[in-house]
Amino acid sequence: MNGTERVLVCLEDLAPNRVMVESEQRYQRQTELAKVFSLREGFRALTVVEKKKDGILQVSIPVASGQVPLAVLMMALGMESADDIMQSITNDPQMQNLILANIEEIHSTEGIYTTQEALEYMERRFAAGQSKEYRKKRISYILDNTLLPHLSTTYEARLKKAVFLGRMAREVLELHSGERNPDDKDLSLIHICRCRRIERCRS
Repeated sequence: MNGTERVLVCLEDLAPNRVMVESEQRYQRQTELAKVFSLREGFRALTVVEKKKDGILQVSIPVASGQVPLAVLMMALGMESADDIMQSITNDPQMQNLILANIEEIHSTEGIYTTQEALEYMERRFAAGQSKEYRKKRISYILDNTLLPHLSTTYEARLKKAVFLGRMAREVLELHSGERNPDDKDLSLIHICRCRRIERCRS
């Protein structure tokens, strides 16, 4: 315009390390999802938990293409027991039935019952055709460094990450059942602006 260029930057989901729950319209159907921009030392990683049409909860992982079933990811993080997975998500019996269906799905279709089998699934999913050593390092990097890095980038934090994913899944199911409303992005943006003003004043 008049010899100058203008750039509009779209800002969304700006609140770091905060779960945002929303509904999206895709292919003439509504999808519920929870997302968090995990921020650690300048590295910003988006993790999304989404409820599919068939009721299966899927997770989009940073730096890994495609999605992985939530139950597989939680097992890969060390939460091997079906009861532990269900309890970490919700105590609601009706919702637990859906979670149990998710777990039984990976049992029947993928034959995954243990943490080791879940890790091997992820190796095939995200590092197929590579050497065994490379596959293990690749999955360890994804789980420890790029998945929810604000919680920690150590091996010891894996169970904590599984619990956090359980919380995200619970909020998705609550949105689907009508027990909660979608988060307001505008209010989130106002909150961030206030925080930044406070930080500037302190500095």
